[in-house]
Amino acid sequence: MQTKEGRLIINKVYRDGPAFSAGIMPGDELIGIEGFRVDEKIFKNMMENSSPNEQWRLTISRYGKIKEIIVVLAKRPLEKIELLPLDTPTIEQKQLFEAWTNIKYEQFLKITKKIETDEKVINL
Repeated sequence: MQTKEGRLIINKVYRDGPAFSAGIMPGDELIGIEGFRVDEKIFKNMMENSSPNEQWRLTISRYGKIKEIIVVLAKRPLEKIELLPLDTPTIEQKQLFEAWTNIKYEQFLKITKKIETDEKVINL
């Protein structure tokens, strides 16, 4: 969500997520939930206090046309991140990796080699 000129605009919709399934599209303006006008602060508060499987009636505007859409909430899917070792990383790359993951690069190499070995054994 982002606020543009005082309007709450949906800027990301996860494929196969509840918003996607309900027909919400990036660029839609969220006007209200359950008949009440919402702003970014109210929306965030409602999301923090929501539970999976709750059903919300959203009022949106798409290209100026007002629509009512029912959304069944769900947990946000975890985004998968895959870290792969470089053949010849620079010192700076190692430092950035270690700062971001809090794992020593050499330890990461040992872990990835073990995983590769385990996968080869499993795949035989």
